Amino acid sequence: MRNGDARLIGVFAFIIVALFLKGAPLGLPDVRADNPPGAFNATRAIERLARILGDERPHPVDSDENDAVRARLLAEIEALGYAPEVRDDFVCTGRWSGAGCARVKNVIFRAGPESGEALMIASHYDSVPAGPGASDDGIGVAASLEIAALLKETPPQKPVLFLITDGEEMGLLGAKSFVEVDPLKDQIARVINMEARGVSGPAQMFQTAQPNGADVAAFAEHAARPFSNSLMTDIYRLLPNDTDVTEFLPLGYGAINMALTEGVEFYHTPHDNLAALDPRSVQHMGDLALGAVRASLAEETGVGGRQLAFTDILSRVFIILPQSLGGMLLGLGALLSLAAFVRADGGRVVGALAAPPLILITTCSLFGLQGLIGLVRPHELYWMAYPQAMQALAYFSAALFACTQLTFTARGANARRLAASAWLWISVIALGAYFVAPGSSILFVPPLAIYCAGVAIGMFFPAAERIGAWGAAILMLIIFAPVLHLVELGLGFATAAVPGVIAAIIFVTWMPLAAPERAKISDGLPVLLVTGFLAAFIAAFIVPAYSPTKPRPLNLQYYVDADARAAQWLISSTSEPAPDALAEVAPFAKAEIEGLGVRLAAPAPFLETEPPAIEALEETPTTEGRRLRIRLHARGADQVTLRLPQTARAASLLAAGRETVLTGDGAIVIGCYGRSCDGAEIEIAFGSAEPAEWMLVGVHYGLPYAAAPLVSARPDWTTPIQNGDVLIVSAKTKV
Repeated sequence: MRNGDARLIGVFAFIIVALFLKGAPLGLPDVRADNPPGAFNATRAIERLARILGDERPHPVDSDENDAVRARLLAEIEALGYAPEVRDDFVCTGRWSGAGCARVKNVIFRAGPESGEALMIASHYDSVPAGPGASDDGIGVAASLEIAALLKETPPQKPVLFLITDGEEMGLLGAKSFVEVDPLKDQIARVINMEARGVSGPAQMFQTAQPNGADVAAFAEHAARPFSNSLMTDIYRLLPNDTDVTEFLPLGYGAINMALTEGVEFYHTPHDNLAALDPRSVQHMGDLALGAVRASLAEETGVGGRQLAFTDILSRVFIILPQSLGGMLLGLGALLSLAAFVRADGGRVVGALAAPPLILITTCSLFGLQGLIGLVRPHELYWMAYPQAMQALAYFSAALFACTQLTFTARGANARRLAASAWLWISVIALGAYFVAPGSSILFVPPLAIYCAGVAIGMFFPAAERIGAWGAAILMLIIFAPVLHLVELGLGFATAAVPGVIAAIIFVTWMPLAAPERAKISDGLPVLLVTGFLAAFIAAFIVPAYSPTKPRPLNLQYYVDADARAAQWLISSTSEPAPDALAEVAPFAKAEIEGLGVRLAAPAPFLETEPPAIEALEETPTTEGRRLRIRLHARGADQVTLRLPQTARAASLLAAGRETVLTGDGAIVIGCYGRSCDGAEIEIAFGSAEPAEWMLVGVHYGLPYAAAPLVSARPDWTTPIQNGDVLIVSAKTKV
């Protein structure tokens, strides 16, 4: 094997291995056995959380189980020497298609002086009905109380308010109550919120206020292994996801929002328990939050600053750049790269076209390959148990097409011109990304700066240009590999082309360094890449989609149509067939269930079950239509849903003296969660004076005894999620 061949194969192998190991450098801090004074103690925090969760039953808002968790939470706060208060409120919040309501009981206590601008440390203590919420949001509660313990030892000179909300999982209801009626809302300068979308991995700071300068500075000042970048915060702003911070930001608070993002397969499931919660993640979350608390308390002012672009490098170094300067540096980098390309004469001009085909072909091929796999595989999340197959397909696709591009550009190639071309196109891509997500600039500027510095020094010392190209490529890999890791965690492989594009961009910067010195690429590398590509492609077809540690989300439901006196077994997910073990018990097939949409349904024995009811108390004509005051009768349901037809033109909801606007193009759905829905009075304003047919739906957590055969047949590679297994009963009434 010639030296050029060895170098070429070595470079490609190095990149592929690095992409597979991209999460390894983000190692979590060990839980400290000997905790220094004033440091966050994860062991103590987890012990406190274990006492609060007790037997680890799910504890959704306004349930007996949530009462028990709150009582133990209050006892822990009092044991720290604080005097917690409970804010009791019935609150509703608007949604795209209606509203959600519940009785919430926020827990509040404070450290430091009574007056002055306060720092707020926020978390929530309710869970989804399906799981105990040890990470979501037990980790936030545990970290909050440990920080409170440290502040009791060294009282702060500024007020610190601890808010532990209720009803977050049912629509940020506790946070909504706080911003609507709590008098303390006007004292807050910044909120540090702790959340989870998984059970392990590093805590990522994914949201700030705008402008973000003061928040980013507070996060970074004492950050222990910071994990964050402004591209992720830009992307989060574009997504329809929410946490309690969504309610706080309109009040002008500064914000530092952090969450776990790994182990998402256990998110909102029974597996979100203490056994699955990684103590190192608790240590990392606590260290970051405590550092942000101390930096915030040391600030002269609470909110303000410029808009910054920022990123960590391997969770060890944190770099910050004014966002506008990032855009200017990208433009300058494009000009310098263009000048370097023009100056590097003697090579083929076709080398300038190496990058666009590589990215385009990788993207298109992965879209096509994924479409083919999706046609053959019946599973919606076929990559869940073994994502390595789809990872390999994305990485080997990028590598294979990079090798193909080198084949066309290597003959008579000028390495300097190839490098200049690569960084010119990287600059163009970065400038395009800047106008969509300005925070992305920080990811491109450091490696581009190294390359341009090498070009400039290379005018006097020619070797510097190649050294700069090597340094830039290495830094590009170091910065973008963790970004690839986050993308794969956040998106899975629903769109495999996205990880493939990131891998292709990395290969663009390495291709000039891998180009052979002689005129032709030997057959060795293409054979290896084609073999890897085919192996990954075949593996993507045959690896199991799910496993007990990476389960398929699946809820069993017993549905009763009280009017028709008929019942059905339902499976909530219709994107793939029922598991064979369940299909052997009941003949599931797709069916349209009124008010619920498409489900997998099978006949079930009818069990007498009372549906919810409404009692009309008062009707008042209005110029637009009418206002109707009603009383809900849950009849044992844990959730009550009113589905109002579009023809009724429901406009607003009045509950507990506060009005909520109802918006939506179709039917309006009003949900009420918890025990207080039974007997709750609400008033609805309609744009029509005519009575309309409503659908009333009651949801009871758990299944009836008749479901025992199905529950026993449930495969261990499936798991309930969100509301979990439920009994649903519906009826119609004209009001």
